[in-house]
Amino acid sequence: MLRKSLSVQILALLGGSLLAMLVIALVCFQLLSSSVRGYGQLINGPLQASQLIDEANLQFKVQVQEWKNVLLRGKQPAELDKYWQQFLAREQQVQRILDQLIQASEAPLKARAEQLKQSHRQLGQAYTQGRQAFLAAGADPSAGDLAVKGVDRATSEQMSELVSQLRSEAQGRAQAINQSAERTVWLGLLVMFGSALLVGLLSLWLVNRNLIEPIRGLIEYVAQLSQGRFDARVATDREDELGRLAVAANTLRDFLADTVARLQDNA
Repeated sequence: MLRKSLSVQILALLGGSLLAMLVIALVCFQLLSSSVRGYGQLINGPLQASQLIDEANLQFKVQVQEWKNVLLRGKQPAELDKYWQQFLAREQQVQRILDQLIQASEAPLKARAEQLKQSHRQLGQAYTQGRQAFLAAGADPSAGDLAVKGVDRATSEQMSELVSQLRSEAQGRAQAINQSAERTVWLGLLVMFGSALLVGLLSLWLVNRNLIEPIRGLIEYVAQLSQGRFDARVATDREDELGRLAVAANTLRDFLADTVARLQDNA
């Protein structure tokens, strides 16, 4: 079918060119998708961990505030139990957030998160001892505050330091991904432009070889026939329209040569 139809050959050439450009575009898209996956890993990695630590730090500050409520408003047993239960609820919330961070993290962040969780658990034990000191002193806020003075500083500093480290890491990875994406875009544009140029030149060469040159040869052959030169014949093995046109040109040549020969004999 391809050899017998010139239109099918042209359509095949156009389809092949479009297919080649589509394949090249898909390759460039695949290169860009790697940058998108990098951003996804960044969001699910350091940024998510940073968000969890920020949430844990916020809940920890609320926990410390609940401890102050215990000291300032816990002279009555009912109020003491109320604010102490709120303190314990915040403590459990911080522990749950740190558990999520441990499950979502990889070494060495996982090890630091486990260390942070252990420090926070020990801090809870210190606050329990501070509550006992508070009760032993007759609900004296200064006694409870003195028992836990400065114990929350180390945990808070660990959280802030870890957040700063994760944000710095995320910023560095984001810059690297951005630079890689820019290089990929420029490389993709260059590859697509070069490929389009190459496909265009190849298509032009194929059209010139398979269409323009044979037509030009037939035009020159017909011109020779018009000048009475019947010694040559068109050699072709094509089966398409140009091949049939070449056969018709040879038939015309035979007819004209025979007609001229008879005219000469009659003359």
